[in-house]
Amino acid sequence: MPDSTPTVVADLDTPPTHATENDRLLRLIEAGTIAEAALRGWFTGSRAATTAELDTLAADGRRARAQFAELNAPLVTWVARPIARSTGHDLDELVQEGAIGLLEAIDRFDPTRSRFATYAVPRIRMRVWDAAVTSLGSLGMSPRRAREWRRARAASARLTMTLARRPLAEEVAGELGESVSVVRTLLAFAPPVTLAPDAAGWRLLAAEAEPEASDGVDRAAVRRLLRRLVDTDRWIVSQLYGLDGPARSHAEVAGDLGCSPSTVRRRERQALELLRAGTDDLLAA
Repeated sequence: MPDSTPTVVADLDTPPTHATENDRLLRLIEAGTIAEAALRGWFTGSRAATTAELDTLAADGRRARAQFAELNAPLVTWVARPIARSTGHDLDELVQEGAIGLLEAIDRFDPTRSRFATYAVPRIRMRVWDAAVTSLGSLGMSPRRAREWRRARAASARLTMTLARRPLAEEVAGELGESVSVVRTLLAFAPPVTLAPDAAGWRLLAAEAEPEASDGVDRAAVRRLLRRLVDTDRWIVSQLYGLDGPARSHAEVAGDLGCSPSTVRRRERQALELLRAGTDDLLAA
């Protein structure tokens, strides 16, 4: 380790850097990657290092990767803070999503082609913006589709001001250069609404939702409740609790969704609050 700790740049217009320590850790990561490949038999030629030496290099590389990620974590906050401020989303949630982009950048970075911050910032920013435009996944649509939906809404709002009336789908399509059918689909989309825990009638039927015995679950009622969840939340609950097969971990579900395990846990908590309590409308067939 170096004698002095690298200084983090606080200027919001300049990403934080740790050039000297980054270089040292990158060399360890590269050596560890090569060692891992050799241990897996991906090198067909003779090798000078023993298996024990390769194991040591691989372990050093994994530790260096974790240290490298920790050292460069300020990059994620630097990227996420203005996005959180402009969109109103929680900074911690966006930082968690941006951390995935940081790890992806570490795995794909080629130190011979650019500085790490130059390479990583666009990838972190893409991850954070994807989370922001989809409202951290609560819209239940892909980032690309969410951007199209927001563009259509913005164009509709502009035309409403200009025309002093609600615009036709054809007019919005002309503004965006999109087909009328696509614009109709976008404008027809309504974001799912999560009920507040103190909503009227929120816990009226909570007791009815509890099974009288361990084998007496009212499966019809459970399925009615599940249908009322957003598609993504219903899938998360089904995967975590093995409703459609073997139960899976938060990390596995997060990997499929392309988000962080903490985001999966947050959405799981929100979904379970609905399922455990319910309202008259939610339990209606």
